[in-house]
Amino acid sequence: KYYPENDPDEFKNGWCCAFVYHCCREAGINLPLGTHKTARKGDFRWFTGVIAWFEWAQVNNFIHNESPNFTPERGDIVVYNNIIPEQYKQKNSLWCDHVGIVLSCDGEYLTVAEGNVGNQNVSGIMKRKRDKTIGCYIRIPEDYVSDEYISIPENVYFICGSGKTTAANELARRFGCYVYHTDENRAKHFRNANPLIHTALCRDVPDYWALDPNEALQWEYDIVREMTPMIIADLTELASQHKIVVCEGDIDVDLIAPLTTRIVYISNHGKGYDFFDRPEHRHMLDGIHNRTDLTEEEKVRRIQNAYKIVGGGNATDNLQEAKSRQKPREVTQLGVKEIIRNDNTTVWETADKIAQYFRFDIWYHGSPIELTELWTGSTITRWRELAEAFSHKPDWLSYDKVGGIIRHNGRTDGFLHVVDEPIIEGIDTYKHPNTTMDDGVEWLTKRPLKLRKICKTKNNREF
Repeated sequence: KYYPENDPDEFKNGWCCAFVYHCCREAGINLPLGTHKTARKGDFRWFTGVIAWFEWAQVNNFIHNESPNFTPERGDIVVYNNIIPEQYKQKNSLWCDHVGIVLSCDGEYLTVAEGNVGNQNVSGIMKRKRDKTIGCYIRIPEDYVSDEYISIPENVYFICGSGKTTAANELARRFGCYVYHTDENRAKHFRNANPLIHTALCRDVPDYWALDPNEALQWEYDIVREMTPMIIADLTELASQHKIVVCEGDIDVDLIAPLTTRIVYISNHGKGYDFFDRPEHRHMLDGIHNRTDLTEEEKVRRIQNAYKIVGGGNATDNLQEAKSRQKPREVTQLGVKEIIRNDNTTVWETADKIAQYFRFDIWYHGSPIELTELWTGSTITRWRELAEAFSHKPDWLSYDKVGGIIRHNGRTDGFLHVVDEPIIEGIDTYKHPNTTMDDGVEWLTKRPLKLRKICKTKNNREF
């Protein structure tokens, strides 16, 4: 949950830190969080190793050593000194090889809750003697608030997967949100990279398309992981300037998924497509074609390798198609919401699904006739089912509660529309002054508004 690395087996017989981290989170302590690729002392720590805990506590002056003037208390974290038997440790391991949470202290002995006791993949309540195996203690103040803790503002949303740019731009058109494109900000992050921390961002690669495909993919993966804290810093600043910020593009989903539910992954269940046919990607192959230092044969090999790097590009065989229909790991392992599209799905439909999941303010209008524009003074509502009921042109309508069952005597078929441009409450709309419904259900328009038909509505009611 907290450390979604490449391979979960990395933490088999090595999860004492995860146990302590979980206990801290359950206790309401917001520890700083980051990847081991971007970690530096006391900042953006990925708490997977005891040394990470020790360095973080050392920087923050939370370390306490064994002395007559210090008594361990319940809730202290104990860092052990070579307590794991040699046969169960890796060669040349650090002195700080295990960690646990103090439950009580009785003179010479501690009662400690520990995960992965003795590197044997079990948890337990242990009695430990206060001897040379005690390295130090970490006492986190009750009023501790981390200024390094990664928190994602409530008005920031993430779109990943296939067609993310198009969907994000459509949301911007309809809802007036700000779109942060990770690709457009890459150059800035490369310039700001620290060689001591961001080894992938600072790596000198003269010819990316000449790399072995596996090496190229790993490098790209490392770049995204190192950029993610920088991206989050940008988004945090933008969130204070805009009502809605949508981030689209490559980002370390492993890092952000535990921190927000405002993220979707678009899966393409349509036929295969050519990655390099996209307008924003064509320049990549053009760059290879225009090189004067390569022979025509070398250019062909570069282009073939480029397709391997991007995952097959225009491959349409059964294996590639079957693979595209598999649930992505972001969905199966990290719990990200999946939005499925295919060759028949319009960008409007994809954006509708995303907006509904993100709970954006979607305004509806129901009418017995199909419309493309709404007149000034027309009724709109956020309640979709109510707009559908209005499309049947009822003489009377009632409901028990907002969002509940609607009863009406409408008999005609109609059309359900959605407002297809950004609107602002109080400027473009106002509450219906003579409504008989609950407050905020019916609104009137102050100006003409563009509409888009969602569907036809069938009246199946019998009276």
